[in-house]
Amino acid sequence: MPTDKLQNAIDTELQSWLAITDSGDWQAIASTHAQQLPHLLAARFDYDISQGGFAQFLYNMRGHLLAQIEDMLIAARADIAHDYYVQAISLCLKNKADYQRFLASNYIEANPLKDQLQLLSVAYFGKRTDFKSEAHAFLVSGLPA
Repeated sequence: MPTDKLQNAIDTELQSWLAITDSGDWQAIASTHAQQLPHLLAARFDYDISQGGFAQFLYNMRGHLLAQIEDMLIAARADIAHDYYVQAISLCLKNKADYQRFLASNYIEANPLKDQLQLLSVAYFGKRTDFKSEAHAFLVSGLPA
């Protein structure tokens, strides 16, 4: 398949996977889409990180499936994304009270952890390796046959 058609297929499938996650009910999503879950998490990761960084992603995940996200990043061989994800989770674990306040907030409230996650996102974006490029083979593996 030519590169541009393959990229279009990936983008289309990412949108489809993302739509499945829109409810935010990760328990239901995980039980009804267990086999697709790594790709669903990849779509949510790609979208939220590109839109608002690690703060937006972790806020939207609300503490759900954090280990499965790490498993997905490892399976996707997204080493840079994985490294920064681990750093983001480490910040949350070091600042549990701020993390809980952040999750309970309306997102726009001031929070020192959110600020740290935003700085981490800037460093990640500075690597200039986006998730779709890094996880290309993994994303292709999820395309319909």
